[in-house]
Amino acid sequence: TTHFLSLSLVWKDGTAEDGILLDKPKACRFLPTQVACTFSRVAKGIGITLASKRPALMVGLDQGELKGSFSRNWFPLFDKASVVFETTGNYTLQQVKEQLSVFHLAEEA
Repeated sequence: TTHFLSLSLVWKDGTAEDGILLDKPKACRFLPTQVACTFSRVAKGIGITLASKRPALMVGLDQGELKGSFSRNWFPLFDKASVVFETTGNYTLQQVKEQLSVFHLAEEA
């Protein structure tokens, strides 16, 4: 049974994704999933691509002890999403990988 509608808007300068629940949140049965991350250097900091085989509602990111902020946080993940960890710190990809915590609602169910 489908419990959500996934929306993706694409234009020349970017994309936006969101989802709409089609039932009461407690009635939706989302299966547990894992979110995989890949890291790369980008102009404003470190790019993070998140991917999941199943929906991960309300994904949250935490950078631990590192100074900086995310270009977006607390969002639905239906397939893949890109986020930038914007920082002026000289962090390595490994440091960000080790400090990054990714969590979502299905983990807490």
